[in-house]
Amino acid sequence: MANVIGEEILLTVTKTIGGTIGARLFVKESSTDVIVASSAGESVLGVSGVNALTSSSVEQNIPILGIVHVTSGAAVTQGALVTTDAAGKVIAFVAASHAFCAGRALTASSATGEVISVYLNPSSDNQ
Repeated sequence: MANVIGEEILLTVTKTIGGTIGARLFVKESSTDVIVASSAGESVLGVSGVNALTSSSVEQNIPILGIVHVTSGAAVTQGALVTTDAAGKVIAFVAASHAFCAGRALTASSATGEVISVYLNPSSDNQ
C-alpha cells in the first residue's frame, strides 16, 4: 500500500450491489443498483470498501463523503483534484476534459495499482 492516512468516513449510504466490485474502486449508481464506475471522468457515488463486493443484490454501506482509500489508475500528485478512470480507479482530474471531480488526493501514487488517500467529495457538475 502506498503512503496513506487513516480513513475517516463522514457519510455512507446503503445501496444494493449489482455484481462483483473490486476493493477500493469508485462506484456509481445504475438504474437499479450500485456498480463500478466504468467511464473515465464520470460522476461517482462513492468508493467500494476494503474488501471486494462479490454478491449481487445484497445491501452494502458505501462511503460517499470523507477520507477514503482508492486504488490508483496512474501516478497522482498529492493535492491534485481527482476523478475516475474507466476501471473505477483514481486518476488526476483535468478540467478541460469535461470530467466530474470526485475529490482531492491527500497522498500520492507513483504508478497504477497503488492505494492512496482521497478526500471524497463528488461534484454534481462536470468541468
